[in-house]
Amino acid sequence: MKISFTLLILSLSLIANSQTYPNIEIKAAAFSEALVTADYQTAVDYFTPEVFAQVDANKLKEIWNQIQDQAGTYKSKAAVTVLKEGEIVASYQALTFENTVLDLKLAFDASESVAGILFLPHKIIELDLVDTDQIFEEEILVKTGKDVELRGILTLPKDATKVPAIILVHGSGPNDMDETYGPNKLFKDLAHGLAEKGIAVIRYTKRTREYTGPPAIDIASLTLYEETIEDAISAVDLAKKDKRIDKKQIYVLGHSLGGMAVPRIGTLSKNTKGIIIMAGNAKPMEDLIYEQYQYLVEEDGIVTPEEESLVVNYEGQLKALEELLQDGETDGILPLGLPAKYWEYLAEYNQVETAVNLKKPILILQGKRDYQVTTTDFQIWKKVLANRADCTFKIYEKLNHQMREGTGPSYPKEYNVKSDLPSYLITDIYEWINSQK
Repeated sequence: MKISFTLLILSLSLIANSQTYPNIEIKAAAFSEALVTADYQTAVDYFTPEVFAQVDANKLKEIWNQIQDQAGTYKSKAAVTVLKEGEIVASYQALTFENTVLDLKLAFDASESVAGILFLPHKIIELDLVDTDQIFEEEILVKTGKDVELRGILTLPKDATKVPAIILVHGSGPNDMDETYGPNKLFKDLAHGLAEKGIAVIRYTKRTREYTGPPAIDIASLTLYEETIEDAISAVDLAKKDKRIDKKQIYVLGHSLGGMAVPRIGTLSKNTKGIIIMAGNAKPMEDLIYEQYQYLVEEDGIVTPEEESLVVNYEGQLKALEELLQDGETDGILPLGLPAKYWEYLAEYNQVETAVNLKKPILILQGKRDYQVTTTDFQIWKKVLANRADCTFKIYEKLNHQMREGTGPSYPKEYNVKSDLPSYLITDIYEWINSQK
């Protein structure tokens, strides 16, 4: 089976990939990086022949200099957003200059080449807020320090008074607030389903989607703490200030890598009542990724030269990681291209041991068909926490990593099939929260 990094980084990397148009988001990010670093020849390589005939490298340099003459010196850029607009697919990326913020809009044709380029006044995309007979939503800002502001949504039951709340914590990658993948939106579905049962839910854009550089993110020193943990704690603190929420009933639910992170979030945040680990890995992340490679390579029983090369390259990255952790440095490429600080933090953080020492209720949810975080991880959690009366374990026969039903072995292609979040998953979370009162 032919595989690629974009499949494997679905829930386990920081590399920006669009959930619906991964190639376009990657190309848009690469184009803007070439533009702002004055690599104009690389930038124009993304143009269609028609656009290149009008805008070659010298012309693009002239345009970029004119933009900065008017807007001021370029400062930073946000993450890329990709939207379908009629017959075209367009990317938007906010560029911050000394005097203003502009949106870089790229229009892509069917061959995923840039067929148009525009600089527009920055437009904040309106959130799709729900208001029904049962629930309503409000836009919020999750703030961490002076440099990080993340747009989010608070979903509440109608006439909410001192209701429990859940903070949703993303898996890896630059996730949007809905944790969108293909046609499915796990966090949006969780928020609506839980609010209909009387539980408030906060979801927000992940820092690595909202920002791509300093001061909000320093890639060289980025760890799980800055990527995920710190902002989740800020969201908990925000929930505590809302008078409609019971400040003694605030929980954090982490999915995938977020599930790995929530034991530490629960430890560091004194305002959390308990944690929910949804498809969260108990094994080290580097081992998990290797298992994913092996699973996908062996899907059709045929190992192509490309697949063999991917596995060999990753094994080389594992050796570099081993060297880093033993010697404190390495000249090799680390897994997924993540910085040394990231891997050093993970080596120091033992999520299982942290969960054991956490004196708060824990709910662990696992799909039996999940190939990314498997039942082996679930059994590790269960083994170390089985003697705890305040720990509950739920495993679901039909669910995959995205908590969607299916039959037979799970593979990435099923993530692109629209399906409903099972009502029994929502019910189990609600009943567990209700039992903690």
